[in-house]
Amino acid sequence: MEFVEITKENIQLAYNYFLSLKTTIPTIYSVSLPAFTDSFLNEYSEGEQMFKELHAYAAIDTDNKIKSIIQYGIPNYEINYDGERIYSSRVGAIRWFDVTWLHEDVGKKLLDRASTFFIEHGISKVYAFSNDYAMSVYAYQGKLYQSEKKIHTFLRLYGFKRHTTSHFYTISLKRMKPYMHNDGINFEPDERIQNRQFFTIKKHQTEIGGMEVYYINSKTVYLSFFYILDDYRGRSWGLQSLLAILMMFKNLGYERLDTDLNEDNSIAIKLYSRCKIGRIGKGYSYIKEN
Repeated sequence: MEFVEITKENIQLAYNYFLSLKTTIPTIYSVSLPAFTDSFLNEYSEGEQMFKELHAYAAIDTDNKIKSIIQYGIPNYEINYDGERIYSSRVGAIRWFDVTWLHEDVGKKLLDRASTFFIEHGISKVYAFSNDYAMSVYAYQGKLYQSEKKIHTFLRLYGFKRHTTSHFYTISLKRMKPYMHNDGINFEPDERIQNRQFFTIKKHQTEIGGMEVYYINSKTVYLSFFYILDDYRGRSWGLQSLLAILMMFKNLGYERLDTDLNEDNSIAIKLYSRCKIGRIGKGYSYIKEN
């Protein structure tokens, strides 16, 4: 088993490994090599570079395939509870880690490498599988999907605790019955940036909320976030807006909409249930503080 750093020259190895996980993790999508490379090596968020320093290492077997991989680094900022970016904060992040039980010793060596890096840089607060520092490969490849129990066990061995829990959802727009709405809801799009686009939600020309979507492919769209402004909640406008969102993408020819919600967002969870958006599993983020 050989340990190698993943760079632009050998990124194909990581790309192949990433796509191989699609069979067991429904939140991973087929993406192009250029999109994966941009996200993996030089991630940006809202126009800002996400990391000051970023490293990736993999264990390569004699068949020249990855058996275990880790990516970690130092973000340019930390996001507080109110969603504000704190640039003076010094935190670390493990944004991708994967290993099988057959290579448990290899997984420990990769985590040892990351742990040593954080200690050498004086970092005592480390996030793992956080959407704030995740690969945004067409959607958020952030939280650890519930089927990856082995990774959870490894993280616990190294002192990580669960930080947040998300629910993943999907709905078949193709099977959805047409909803003829006449409630004054319309959507004003911003400029599309690559595969991402923000929409202002309006009711009778008054802004009442917003949403952001990722266009996964010609058939699937990912609802990254959706909100109704505080002054307009409690009037059923959230339900009207969500139904209108689903119908808009159905009418545009999309066959599936995926999304996720934090577990503590009980109002939105009930709303998604009313719209028959089905839950397909949970995902977890982690934190370690010394």
